[in-house]
Amino acid sequence: MSSLVYTPLEEIEKVHGIVREGFAHGTGKLADVESRKNQLLQLGYAFKDNFSRWADALKQDMGRPKLESYESDLPP
Repeated sequence: MSSLVYTPLEEIEKVHGIVREGFAHGTGKLADVESRKNQLLQLGYAFKDNFSRWADALKQDMGRPKLESYESDLPP
């Protein structure tokens, strides 16, 4: 199991800049609505494709039984 590692304070501005640049696609503008909708759809597919891994993580982190996670924490 990996341990929690915090981002050093002196790196936060650099990381923020990288993320902001990537989000803006280098143009200084947000991605168009269709691109953002597509990204959300891909995120949904990634969640759905890894559903059991999410349940495993909830069990490991919180001791929650898989059935309980399926019923209350994880959307269908």
